[in-house]
Amino acid sequence: TQVASPEDIALIRQRLNARAEAFNAGSGLPFRVGMSFGTAVHDDPKETLEFLLARADAGLYAEKRRKKGEDAGPPKGA
Repeated sequence: TQVASPEDIALIRQRLNARAEAFNAGSGLPFRVGMSFGTAVHDDPKETLEFLLARADAGLYAEKRRKKGEDAGPPKGA
């Protein structure tokens, strides 16, 4: 899948979360599979790889904190 915009990233997240939820609903297992994502869009040629990785990492941990505060249900918008 080619990623050209933040909207593409949101679509990919939704698709992956939907697959995890479908697995959880039908697995019969005593645990749930989930995932968190950190992403960054390279839109400024002056940005370094380290900067992009730091931005993606910050997004990953922000999502983890958000999920930790939610009920055991699927992430909002999934």
